[in-house]
Amino acid sequence: MKKTTLIFVLLFISSKLFACDCETPKIALEAYNSDYVFKGKVTQKFFSKDLSLYTITVKVLKHYKNSDSLPQEFKFTLPSRHNIEKTSCDYFIDKYEELLLYIKKKEDLSYGFDLMCSNSKKITNKQIRKTEMLILENINQFDIDNYVLEYARGFNSPKPLVNVDSIINLFNDNKTEPQKFSIVTIDLDKEGKLIKANLTHREGRIKYNVVDTIFGLNYIKNEQYHKPRNNFEELILKISEKITYWTPYKNLRTGKAVRFRKFLIFQSNNKGEITVEY
Repeated sequence: MKKTTLIFVLLFISSKLFACDCETPKIALEAYNSDYVFKGKVTQKFFSKDLSLYTITVKVLKHYKNSDSLPQEFKFTLPSRHNIEKTSCDYFIDKYEELLLYIKKKEDLSYGFDLMCSNSKKITNKQIRKTEMLILENINQFDIDNYVLEYARGFNSPKPLVNVDSIINLFNDNKTEPQKFSIVTIDLDKEGKLIKANLTHREGRIKYNVVDTIFGLNYIKNEQYHKPRNNFEELILKISEKITYWTPYKNLRTGKAVRFRKFLIFQSNNKGEITVEY
């Protein structure tokens, strides 16, 4: 669904004002989405003639993610402070620094990383946190099929394969309570088929589906925590259950489809007509 103009403007302004205030992805998922994850040390550093860029050579000290080939050295070209206005978000890597990098292949086939909005970081004279180290030491046993993922960086955005407005119109003939708001949690299988739909948990004890104690991706069980409290909640559950097929949730790097969770945001207007955002 299209977002409202107001939300778009607010998000645009926020992105300009708080460009470096972003959510760091889950370590296991960033490692999964990366081509290589390794600890390395900067052995060389050269500036371009106009000082706008600099290139570093990073020697691999330890690879954490197995792949077909494990290079022992990488080169990265980065913007220089000489060419950009320094802000609190800037980073500048010096020769001999040690780094923990989650890197991916870019469109030009070179490899890149980011020290913002990422688990990549400088580790000179620092220890990698125990929780992260545990994930890295076990990352080759990570099985993404064990999880139901919510929104995650590096995946596409699933969309319904049915006409949602037509489904809602079937129920809008029966006006419901005005000015209501609620959220339905839906789980989809790898093919994008609806598995279950329930009113989102609000209060009381949360139940987790504990898959592991290493990767930190345990998820809340999607079950009936409470029955519908009014006609509005009864109708939105029926609507959700009719949105039966979605485009599969696929990893953009590997093309692998995984199980996925979405949240359908329902509202009723002054006339009791229902709308939904997803």
